[in-house]
Amino acid sequence: MGTLEILIAIFIPAGVTVVLFYTMKKQREAASQGILNPTIKKKETINTVVKDLVFASHAEREKYLLEISKMHDTNIIAWFESDLNYLNGLFGGNWNHSTVKVYLHASLAASEINPDIPMVLWGRHPLASVEDKALAALPKVQLLVGMTSLDDALIQHFGGDKVKSLIGKMGHKEGEIIEHSMISASIRNAQEDLDKKVENPISANSASDWFLLNANHLKK
Repeated sequence: MGTLEILIAIFIPAGVTVVLFYTMKKQREAASQGILNPTIKKKETINTVVKDLVFASHAEREKYLLEISKMHDTNIIAWFESDLNYLNGLFGGNWNHSTVKVYLHASLAASEINPDIPMVLWGRHPLASVEDKALAALPKVQLLVGMTSLDDALIQHFGGDKVKSLIGKMGHKEGEIIEHSMISASIRNAQEDLDKKVENPISANSASDWFLLNANHLKK
């Protein structure tokens, strides 16, 4: 079963649908309380398993991150220069109660990271190998969250518009977040699939350029 089929299958069974909407509600309530991710235990250390929060759009992801960052010190990893510049512009102002630091994965030093501060991945890198190498170089952080949008190039490559249409039909409300282990597994499968198919990947300034240079020809 392909990644798109796996994602679609998540939303069909009634039992899973109930779980997803319960999770959306928990995430929304947690955000109002300044909690980054209520499904992660405080003492859990995870660098190889990323908890994915999936948003229907870039705008919803950005709004959530801005709200959380007013309450939490936050480290953010950007995979591409364009995202680094965008995030630095977004957090150019000074928050009253938090510090936000944005790092480009390729130049990130472990000594710069406080493991007690939540680590956010701004989207997911197209290749699992690149992501694994970056995360393996970091100290074990207590909270590692991938904030992914259905508009991200990785998700779009595997049929993000169809998934967005499905969650719309399910009654998705603005600001609700989807989080499920099967979604995280599907994202990982997509990354590993690209790792197998993309030989000698070409560096790019943005995720969309990366797919243009490396993977658009792989679409069926």
